[in-house]
Amino acid sequence: MTTQPQKPTITLQSVKIHHGLSQETHAFTAKVYVDGVYFADAGNAGHGGMTDIHAPRTSKRKETLDQMGDRVGRFNAAERDLNAIIAATSPVKYVIEGTDYRCQLDDIVDQLVDDRENTRKCKATLARKLMVARADGLYTLKSKPTPEHVAGATAEFTE
Repeated sequence: MTTQPQKPTITLQSVKIHHGLSQETHAFTAKVYVDGVYFADAGNAGHGGMTDIHAPRTSKRKETLDQMGDRVGRFNAAERDLNAIIAATSPVKYVIEGTDYRCQLDDIVDQLVDDRENTRKCKATLARKLMVARADGLYTLKSKPTPEHVAGATAEFTE
């Protein structure tokens, strides 16, 4: 009997988003942790290309080419295994001409960076403006979130 692989917990640390460099996608650098263990470095130049996932840098100042090749080879094998587990535990992302495409590590990293950036923007907006959520959408009012404005917005938007 085969057991279903357990979905890994993927988190980002040391995320630096470079807003001035972002054109089509977020320009960022980050450290990727899988189940709490430092796994890889990730980055995107912000020009619309894929997110680069690469082996973490070693602390050794002088690493021979053979040592580097072994380290990168082990990382590539581990990344393939991780992508296989992610694909097995994730739903189909999209279908093109009958072929299923599933999530991979770079897709998850992109989503985590998007979530982080959207949360930052929402917090900044909430500090300056009043937002009201209704069934037909999210409304932003130009008034500051004071108790008087909240009461007025509540009365205006509850129909």
